[in-house]
Amino acid sequence: TYDVTDVDRSLSSEKSILYIGNLSWQPNMNGLNWFVDHVWSKIKQQEPDAVLNIVGSGEVETSFDSIEGINMLGYVEDLNELYQTHRAFIVPLLEGSGIRIKILEAFNHGIPVVSTRLACDTIGAEHGNELLIADAAEEFSHCVLNLLQSDKANESISARAKAFLKKHYSLSSRCDEYQGVLNLTHSVEF
Repeated sequence: TYDVTDVDRSLSSEKSILYIGNLSWQPNMNGLNWFVDHVWSKIKQQEPDAVLNIVGSGEVETSFDSIEGINMLGYVEDLNELYQTHRAFIVPLLEGSGIRIKILEAFNHGIPVVSTRLACDTIGAEHGNELLIADAAEEFSHCVLNLLQSDKANESISARAKAFLKKHYSLSSRCDEYQGVLNLTHSVEF
């Protein structure tokens, strides 16, 4: 459950993309390598000023610092400012399982998400509504570029993601759900 915050996010004019993840977890690195190898150049062709900031702790075999527009920030204690100053949050996960808390965190901070289907399949959010889903490099770059270039798309996806989080993952929505279960079990006669 989430204590959904009412963060007033002002849309940055900077063409910045945020990635957050444990860089010593191999599925994260595999997805990030895929993004850098197959998606990043497509974004840079359309948006030469685009910047990708990579946040995460862990031993990294590959540093992307030598690639134009990519910054390895390492571990960052307070992520709030980063969430507020980026136009898109990416989750290019190609393997692994479980609920991606980082997607819900991005929803909570009002930053729109571009994710692979695998990364968001347990959350219940829909492509084009609460986030953008893409599994192919061309598709992924198109989704990121949409968020970098269109204030309207950025703001509407952000608002719908926040509403989705409140409806499905907030503490009050979970309490209502549990209350419904308790009422149901209480009304069953044995």
